[in-house]
Amino acid sequence: MAEKLTNRQINALETKDAIYRAAISLFKSKGFENVLIEDITKEAHTAKGTFYVHFKSKKDLLFHTFNKFDELYVEVYEKVRHIETFEERFLTFFELSYKGIEERGKEIPRALYFNSALEIAPHLLSDSRDLFKLTLEMVKYGIKTGELSAEHSAEYYLDNIKIQITGMDYIWCVTADELDFAKYARETMRSCLNGLKNL
Repeated sequence: MAEKLTNRQINALETKDAIYRAAISLFKSKGFENVLIEDITKEAHTAKGTFYVHFKSKKDLLFHTFNKFDELYVEVYEKVRHIETFEERFLTFFELSYKGIEERGKEIPRALYFNSALEIAPHLLSDSRDLFKLTLEMVKYGIKTGELSAEHSAEYYLDNIKIQITGMDYIWCVTADELDFAKYARETMRSCLNGLKNL
């Protein structure tokens, strides 16, 4: 059973979330590089020292987005986990996930990519991320149903899917805003899946 949070812990989480939401709002309207920590704390109605209780830097706050994205992936997976075929479960998962990311705006993924792609690479592609745990679970299901060949391990498929995700994210970040990211994600992952089925 999950341990009940104290009022102090709840308040701390609410403060952290308020700072994060204020920062994301400012990043979207002004661009990551143009926002100061003082701007964030003013927008969040909190002291500068409080910012540093929760985040080491503006960049650290930005990286917190990975946790937020992983929360989204878990929510989406709950919606698709009962889809019977692996292919439709897999494609719908990526379509709905990227629709949610797109709704949050392109400025944040752009900032994540352009500010420190190398610095965050270990976390970005870590198997411990919910995105990859859920993808691995779907791949194992695909092997079980025979939609993917059992000649390869689930981890082998996951490594190939990671490459596709990385490229897809980059393309979205550098292309014009009119790209329908959810549709693009579904079609890109369909191509990836077709390739994986022929391995």
